[in-house]
Amino acid sequence: MNQKGALLPTALVFLILLTLLLLGTLKIYQNQFEQLQVMKDHYQARTMMSLTKKKLKEGSNENWTKGKFEFQSGKVEIVKQDAYQFAVQITLKNSYQEKENIQFSEKE
Repeated sequence: MNQKGALLPTALVFLILLTLLLLGTLKIYQNQFEQLQVMKDHYQARTMMSLTKKKLKEGSNENWTKGKFEFQSGKVEIVKQDAYQFAVQITLKNSYQEKENIQFSEKE
């Protein structure tokens, strides 16, 4: 049999497999980068939430129903639901958002 005709299909299959391998590796890298960005945003939001809780504990006797804290990486909007419960929404500058309800006991 003539073996010269098998070189082109073999080279094409090799190039296709190599391309699939490179695209798969690129997709894995892209997914890891996006996951890292989401984790970074989440940690920033959690830090802002901790600072907000601390400020609310310090000034819990204030007579207000809505409030806003501005941070370097975003803002925190607070709505007072009752004497010891607050609805908090955190919005980062890159549009990442988290919501949480904070409830303090009367002792805090």
